[in-house]
Amino acid sequence: AWSVMFFPFAHFIALAIDLEWGPEGGVQLFAMAAVGGVFGRLVIGAISDKIGRKAGLVVLLAEQILSCLLFAGGTSVSVLFAAAVLFGIGSGASVALYPAVVGDTFGRAHVGAIAGFAFAFTCSGGSLGPMVGGWIRDQTGSYDQAFLLGALVNGLAMVCAITLRRPE
Repeated sequence: AWSVMFFPFAHFIALAIDLEWGPEGGVQLFAMAAVGGVFGRLVIGAISDKIGRKAGLVVLLAEQILSCLLFAGGTSVSVLFAAAVLFGIGSGASVALYPAVVGDTFGRAHVGAIAGFAFAFTCSGGSLGPMVGGWIRDQTGSYDQAFLLGALVNGLAMVCAITLRRPE
């Protein structure tokens, strides 16, 4: 899922220019995603305490899938602003939730080491999303297929989250 995490942020301005909104439109999309991210980080702890961290992660991945689907083919300001807010909530809250999921899965004794190791690789993978998204845009003339790929990748991450089991 982290390969998709940074893709929209890196391409909001180019997307807005493609839609003839100008760079200011991209900044507005970025701001909407940032507001969503703050909100997601503030509420995910309480929500995941009630429904479970794994269930919370699945909900957040579903939210990111929905946001990618809204971005794909979306041209109206209201649809893309909604997509940006949803993406911000999903990505921001999932970042806050991942260490808790690690603790629930592997125990709390080594959460820092495991999360640090995992984040080193996930952030490296996250650098691929903007490059692949840009390449798809260059090849097709649109971000639609890149966002559809993002929905698919988040769907695969959701399957992984659903099947996540605590080791014996």
